[in-house]
Amino acid sequence: RQGGSDITGIATGFIDLDKQTSGLVRYFKMKVVKLIVLALTKLLDNGELRTRFGASGKERCEREFGIAKINQAHKDLYIHC
Repeated sequence: RQGGSDITGIATGFIDLDKQTSGLVRYFKMKVVKLIVLALTKLLDNGELRTRFGASGKERCEREFGIAKINQAHKDLYIHC
């Protein structure tokens, strides 16, 4: 992939972070790392999917963490104290 990222290197770094875990824990961590690598690879290969994920994430952040929501949460906090 031209201009791609070193996903394999990232996965290896995740696996190398924890050499002290038991075999079963290490097995599940490696499975999770493989799933992360697959998901990241899918995003790297699909520009439309990256755009949709980005737009969805932006919308969620604005909805969940926008000024109006934060102001209301602070008001509710003081009203209930």
